[in-house]
Amino acid sequence: KGIEQTQISDICKDANVASGTFYVHFKNKDEILNELIEDFNVVINNSVSTHWARLAALNLNQALLSIAETYLNQVKNQQALLIILSGTNKGALPLKLLSEGLNPKIRLFIAKKLKNRMQGKEFDIEYIDYIIHLILSVWIGIGIKYALSDKKVSAEQLKELLASSTIALISALVPELKP
Repeated sequence: KGIEQTQISDICKDANVASGTFYVHFKNKDEILNELIEDFNVVINNSVSTHWARLAALNLNQALLSIAETYLNQVKNQQALLIILSGTNKGALPLKLLSEGLNPKIRLFIAKKLKNRMQGKEFDIEYIDYIIHLILSVWIGIGIKYALSDKKVSAEQLKELLASSTIALISALVPELKP
């Protein structure tokens, strides 16, 4: 049905709650959607932060593989949310959500980590932000396709794809980092 066509009454019926109860917690369906996205992001943020803290002990590829595994598990577990966000069962996210980023906190986290690795080197923060957005767009796209696809591509293959494409993008676009 999609978020645009979904009514509060539909949400209440599916959740088996009265509409009054819904309005005690949320003003409208956008508020509940924002809450669901925030919950999704908290899990991703915590996972990435945990893995990034271990990065010193791992090489970049190993860390990315570990992060990718957690990420793919999370998006697979959140298939219903992704369908709601897409508005259809085809997985096309709204343009506004894609342009602002599904997870702005992760963008800031990665920017900070890249900035720390580039200490003493000249770089354009706006350019770095575009690189991060590009990398996250790849991860979001692959995650959504994995979660919503009936095709059985292995999580192992996708972990390798996410890790190697991330390293390739960083190497090509910011060679100073030498991942």
